[in-house]
Amino acid sequence: MPGDGALAETWSEGITLNKKALMLGGVVAALLLAPQAMAQDAGWYGAFDLGYQWPEGVDAKSSNAAADGKPYDYNFKSEDGYYLGFVRLGYQFTPNWRVELEGGARGNKMESITGNPARLAVPDQVCSTKTLATCNSPGAYMAAYTVMGNVIYDFFPDGSFRPFIGAGVGANYVDVEVAGRFDSPNTGFLRIDDEDTAFAWQFLGGLAFDITDRLSGDLTYRYLDGNDISVAAQPQGKAAPDPGVFTGPYVDQSVTFGLRYSFAAAPPPPPPPPPTTSTSPRASRPRRPRRPRRAAAPSRTPATSRLRATNII
Repeated sequence: MPGDGALAETWSEGITLNKKALMLGGVVAALLLAPQAMAQDAGWYGAFDLGYQWPEGVDAKSSNAAADGKPYDYNFKSEDGYYLGFVRLGYQFTPNWRVELEGGARGNKMESITGNPARLAVPDQVCSTKTLATCNSPGAYMAAYTVMGNVIYDFFPDGSFRPFIGAGVGANYVDVEVAGRFDSPNTGFLRIDDEDTAFAWQFLGGLAFDITDRLSGDLTYRYLDGNDISVAAQPQGKAAPDPGVFTGPYVDQSVTFGLRYSFAAAPPPPPPPPPTTSTSPRASRPRRPRRPRRAAAPSRTPATSRLRATNII
């Protein structure tokens, strides 16, 4: 059983940890709730964003059947973070609610196009046409262009840092280019040069902070579901398989940093403070009117005194 000294030390450590937790909580609350005169008023704003993305592989099935009677099934895997950018035009209705029209561009080289090795009658990879000894990444590329309408809610609109969440719907235009060879000998080449447009939706969330009275920074995470896209394959070669049309879902995640500029009218300056008045007892006491001065009495001479005395007698 620990002694009194050990208990006192443990108690002191607990109090210290609690104090640190309270101090940290106070700092976070102060950052979120600190009043700011730079929170955007109602009005238009424009923004652009750049960042990093990691698209999920498109698991696509073909419209035509392979030699084993089943559809071709390939995973079109893209590389991460090739290029990503957004432009936005929005309107702030209230301190919390705003809407925006967003245009986005995502582009990626394809890392691989792979199938199921267990299906022996079907080529399980699409390789580069530049090398025959090994199966390197094919010459392939996938780009997606989106137009989305977003609704966003800002928390703590008067704070130094303002978390926000939102959702959007729109359209996703995808362009796919593939020029490769099947890995099985004498099975020809696969070429895809096609595009498709599909319904898309996204979820977004992030953190905004003021840089100047009109310029804000936005750190944003986006999850985009581009729905199923369909692109037609063009087999080349006498023995080349003919998959037909590949169909699969397009999904992408990204993190961006953007700058947002407010076109809203500047808020009016605060009214001037009222004039200060003295409250001392002497200043508040009314002044008494001055009494008029009496006229000076005429001076008496000896002749005047004898005349009065004579009149009296």
